[in-house]
Amino acid sequence: MAIEKRKFAERAPRYPLKQFHDKVVVYTNNKLGQNQSTDFLDISATGIAFVTLKEKTPDMGSILRLTFTIPGKEAKTIKAQVVRIKDYQRPEWYKRYYDEKDKTVEECFVAVNFLNLTEKQIDELSVYLQHLIDSEYEERKVQKITYIKNGFKKSYKWLLISAFSLIALATSLKIYFG
Repeated sequence: MAIEKRKFAERAPRYPLKQFHDKVVVYTNNKLGQNQSTDFLDISATGIAFVTLKEKTPDMGSILRLTFTIPGKEAKTIKAQVVRIKDYQRPEWYKRYYDEKDKTVEECFVAVNFLNLTEKQIDELSVYLQHLIDSEYEERKVQKITYIKNGFKKSYKWLLISAFSLIALATSLKIYFG
């Protein structure tokens, strides 16, 4: 009986880091020595993703020792394995990553899976990150509602446009269905 190999591993929910989070990742391996990435992109219960210079990119499958800060928690040092590497290009407006000659810096996106976390630690991290994701979702929902309320308070133009659109739609439907 053959064992069926899955093409993709099931992914844990990702929590994308914001500008105000500590986004520094220090990673070490035998080949590259100690390096630092200033762009820790996201974290899940099973791993993290970060951006690094192309010449300092670890090899696929290599084992790294990572030191990073989980949002709202203390810094952690964790052993991880590189599972994905791809070229990364920043948007044009991201000028701080350009050198003096306006030549873009070549970078790579690196995704790693944690190796030395217990099931309990993974579960705790998963619950904590899900709480962060849920609270951010609720915060966005409140912001949208507040934006809509303030928009109608400040300008009746939107209310008039909405009412006119509904009247036009109703009239069109009445004419169409006769």
